[in-house]
Amino acid sequence: MLESRLYRETVAAAEAFHARKLWREFANDDSFAVAVPGEEHPLFASIMGQAGEEFGLLLLRGPEALACLMDLLDRDPQDRDLSDKAAFLSFSMGRYDETPPFGRSFLAKARFVGRGSSIVPCFMVVDAGRQPRAPSRGEVEKLLYALKGILKAIDAGMLTRAPLRPGKETPTLVIGGDPLDPEVSMEFRRFSATGARTGALSAMSPRDLSGLPRLPACWLIGCPILPVSIANDDRTVRMALVVEDGSGLILVGDPVQGGVPEALERICDAFHGENTQKTRGIPEEVLVANRELFNALWPVLDPLGVQCRYEPALPLLDQVLHSLGEWCDGSEAEAELACEESDAVPAADHLEGWKSCDSRLCRRAQARLARQGGAPDRAISRYFGDIETGEALLQDAEDVFPCMCFFEWLWLDYRATKKSMTLAETMLAGPLPRAERLLLETRLKAIPSVFKVQSIQKGASLGLLDVLFGGEATLHDKALSESAVEDMSFPARVFPAGDFHFASPLGPPLSALDVDAAIDWLEYCGMKLTSQGTRAKAHVFGRLWDWMEERRAEGPPQIAANMDGEKLCFCTATYAARDEDTARSAIAAREDIEWDEDDDTYVWERQKGREPGALIGDSLTLGTLRFLGDELLLEVNSVERLKRARTWLDHIPGIAFHTVRSRSLEDALRAAPPPDDQIRKEVPMTPELVAHIRDMMHQHYIQWLDTPLPILGGKTPREACATTEGKQRVARIIRTMPKPMGPADADVDVPRQEMLKALGLEDTR
Repeated sequence: MLESRLYRETVAAAEAFHARKLWREFANDDSFAVAVPGEEHPLFASIMGQAGEEFGLLLLRGPEALACLMDLLDRDPQDRDLSDKAAFLSFSMGRYDETPPFGRSFLAKARFVGRGSSIVPCFMVVDAGRQPRAPSRGEVEKLLYALKGILKAIDAGMLTRAPLRPGKETPTLVIGGDPLDPEVSMEFRRFSATGARTGALSAMSPRDLSGLPRLPACWLIGCPILPVSIANDDRTVRMALVVEDGSGLILVGDPVQGGVPEALERICDAFHGENTQKTRGIPEEVLVANRELFNALWPVLDPLGVQCRYEPALPLLDQVLHSLGEWCDGSEAEAELACEESDAVPAADHLEGWKSCDSRLCRRAQARLARQGGAPDRAISRYFGDIETGEALLQDAEDVFPCMCFFEWLWLDYRATKKSMTLAETMLAGPLPRAERLLLETRLKAIPSVFKVQSIQKGASLGLLDVLFGGEATLHDKALSESAVEDMSFPARVFPAGDFHFASPLGPPLSALDVDAAIDWLEYCGMKLTSQGTRAKAHVFGRLWDWMEERRAEGPPQIAANMDGEKLCFCTATYAARDEDTARSAIAAREDIEWDEDDDTYVWERQKGREPGALIGDSLTLGTLRFLGDELLLEVNSVERLKRARTWLDHIPGIAFHTVRSRSLEDALRAAPPPDDQIRKEVPMTPELVAHIRDMMHQHYIQWLDTPLPILGGKTPREACATTEGKQRVARIIRTMPKPMGPADADVDVPRQEMLKALGLEDTR
């Protein structure tokens, strides 16, 4: 089954399961076992929704699944804390805009489209003591088996209400065959619920508490799961939380990843004085909100005469947790920034100081974004064009550049609604260190554009040319200077920072062959190439990722025509040479023939000024003629040139036409000599030759200004500049011209400023 179909079928099965409203037929303890292919132990199923919320299906898994299910069924309804020992597959129904990112990713794979208020299934897997995650392909198939099999069993009357009783025979659905139409049978098996009950922690021996003074106080103790994660660590994060009743003082508030056992150790440390008040002793009363923690503390505190009670609902504890919401939502990064920040603005020439400020500003924006729940799917779809493309690029661990560009657009440009403020605007509206505020203001003032790399100082900086609006800048970016190549371009904001310039990238790097076509595509997508236009459509830069992928799939461009626009066809005409001396004299006498003495070859060429076409050098070569034995060979690269050559060559005395052999471009490429055979002896570069090459190239570029171009509808660049749109087009072509290839010693470049000045072109902002 294709992955997309598997995910679609599973979403459809979950919706069908929900539509049956089975919570009206099955109580919480009407649980049963489900055996599916690929799962070592039977799953223990509980249909959710009896409380009027969290509608769906819970499938506890593993050798201790039954014990964990019994814990869930036995606990107080107000106790929503899940044991770290529980492992399960599940789906539940909820609003699309409240679905976590991994749940939306699942729906995207199923090609599901929903609005923020749509009620959709969220599929989740939790491993013991780990963060929730998306199911793997194999786990999706198990969910599909379970959903289809349960409904089929109910329809067949196999499954009826029966309270779960450990040690008694438990109805067990055995499911197999095709997951889309599974085979289902019923068996009755006996299962044990020993091993994972929360009371197992009571055998622990925390630090000795005897001899500690008694405190006239009441401590509220909890061990809630925090909605945070640690980089490269998927363990569940809890908080060992101790609050003094009455005063509301937080005595302990430490994150732990070792589950309730580690929280127990931290609480016992608090009895020994390791708390915010440095108070050593045991309070007269202890109320515990976590049952697993209570089961561990009560056997220790009760013999000491301490009133220890299990209270799943403690409003003061909930208030403290709410007040710690910013920390729980990921603002630890901002807490670190608070320790680093300074209101001092670095000296203008202090590069490291400005780099540090910019780094802190970006980290602050990332922390704010994390507290808001991360990037919404709407933003991903708007920037990349569709959610699937965006998620694939953002999850590519080998290339983080798309993620960097998306983040820069997200916090600087994205608005949830037309009237919403961007994240950057909300940051400016609040308190910010002066240097960070200055950097953010200049970042927002910078105009989104396309910048071309003109020069590189490895490990330090790049020389940039603004392709759309003109102007140059030196970008101080070590990473880019080590990865960029000359003549590549990339969309970005370039903004000042003291005496330096930094970049806020907005899209993929573009080769010299891609950049002009990419800018045309941006215009096609509705981006006006003005300062206001690129601001308003900055998200379109992100869609260049998909455009580049499609362009690569088309393969590299092929040269299919010669300089006259004629289809390439390599033709060799053979003439019988009856009187070679007479023929040579007649051919050499023509004005459009040059004799190459070194190769004994006659070059048929067209002089500049007589006909359009020659773009480089003093003439355009049309063909070559060479005497070999008693034959004359004519070689041209189009059928049209062959016809033109024969109009005069057939009348040359001393030769007679014999035959023609033609080869297409594809045939010629297949017959090309090996690379080693194509190497020619290098010509030594003398100062005179270097000067000649530079003068020749300079003359070519200046003459280009008055050369009719197909890309300009047959107009010359000078003629095209009669309109504002034409000026922008010509200026862009000049700025994107790649540096010409040639001998390294010649170091030839395009005289862009001279060409722009000759056309009267200024910055087009």
